[in-house]
Amino acid sequence: MKAWPVLLGSVVAGYLAQHVGLPAAWLIGPMLVALGLSLTNRGYLRLPKFAPAGAQAIIGVALSASADPESLRVLLRYWAPVLLLAVAVLVISIGSGLVLSRVAGLDSVTALFGTLPGGSAGMVAMADDLGGDVRMVAFMQYTRLILVVLSASLLARFVLAPSQVPQLHQQITGAPLVAHPLSDYLLTLLVALVGGVAGVRLGVPAGALAGPVLLGVAVGAAGLFHMVLPPGLLLVAYAVIGIRAGSRFDLEAIRRLRHLMAPVLAYVVLLMVGCGLLGWVLVAAAGIEPLTAYLATTPGGIDSVTAAAIDTGADTTLVLAVQLFRMLAVVIVGPLLSRWLVGRAGRVEVDQSPS
Repeated sequence: MKAWPVLLGSVVAGYLAQHVGLPAAWLIGPMLVALGLSLTNRGYLRLPKFAPAGAQAIIGVALSASADPESLRVLLRYWAPVLLLAVAVLVISIGSGLVLSRVAGLDSVTALFGTLPGGSAGMVAMADDLGGDVRMVAFMQYTRLILVVLSASLLARFVLAPSQVPQLHQQITGAPLVAHPLSDYLLTLLVALVGGVAGVRLGVPAGALAGPVLLGVAVGAAGLFHMVLPPGLLLVAYAVIGIRAGSRFDLEAIRRLRHLMAPVLAYVVLLMVGCGLLGWVLVAAAGIEPLTAYLATTPGGIDSVTAAAIDTGADTTLVLAVQLFRMLAVVIVGPLLSRWLVGRAGRVEVDQSPS
């Protein structure tokens, strides 16, 4: 399949979504185009292996530029409810996965890694290592991701009013190009490259994104220079993340898994509602604005959720901190729990075998 329909459609959809005022427009538009073309087998863009990691690194330095020390103080002050909420999201995800395994007839490993909100690609890889149905895990993970991103954008547009978006974008992207020395743009890209490579090599959860955030915050705190990106580069990063998510589906896979569509959609909706209620708890406990609380607790991919946080003017520091903690908990707990489930299933089979 040729790539040009995806590229052309992404540009048009991104522009139209931005024109109507949809938050994360350049993530939502390309994602829907890639999804539509992938499902109709009319176009598929195979991204280079470095593209998703590069996009995450760009979003990472943008997050570091918007980091607010006051948000860190709030996080430290209310660490207990934030910790409990992150654990609650994990418990809800595990519980819904176990219920889904019974309702849809899935094995425990497939259901668990299909429902854990800890990075879609990572969950697919771990499910493959532990003998899960990779195709089913990918279907569940990316269905959840797309629905979460769409709901977050629509809620931010029509219910939870965004704020500070123009100022934040101008601060990060540095438009027009002549507003900053060329050295600042090059140094920002260097931070993205070094931080992304270091994060991945060191095995940090979401390392391609977290590495540039940590390095960028350190550079900014040292007063060396302020992070600025060339105009349009952040939008390209959004588009890469959106295209990658949308292109993970194909019509044949949907046909094979259509009998699971209803329970999977029901699970995603219930998970989003449960996490949304947890977000309101965060609002009541810590006085955090509703949009920030929703994005912090929503079970989406960390790259897409933080991109939405940047684009809607939410408190990116809090959103990133809570999402990273949840991802770290998933990365630690997921394999341990799955191995326990596999061992338990094995013991059941032995007990039920004829003697």
